[in-house]
Amino acid sequence: EPTNHLDVVAKEELKKAAETNRRKAQRNTNNILSIALIKAYLAEGNECNYQKIAEYLNSQQARASRGGEHSAKSVMRLIQRYNINNNGE
Repeated sequence: EPTNHLDVVAKEELKKAAETNRRKAQRNTNNILSIALIKAYLAEGNECNYQKIAEYLNSQQARASRGGEHSAKSVMRLIQRYNINNNGE
């Protein structure tokens, strides 16, 4: 089937935008602090429960990427994005 030139351009722009978002997330100081705290929390032998980790991060005044409180979802995204295992590695 013929490919529409605009579709090709749009796909390339979406890829660029996704890469830009990835780079921003990796440099975000809130994320960097939260990742360090998550790794330490898990390394202490605590279970990998997203809600409990979010509560821990909030108790430490760590903020989610855009400055709000952490939720189970924000913790899940950080753990997945940075490939953190249950041992905090």
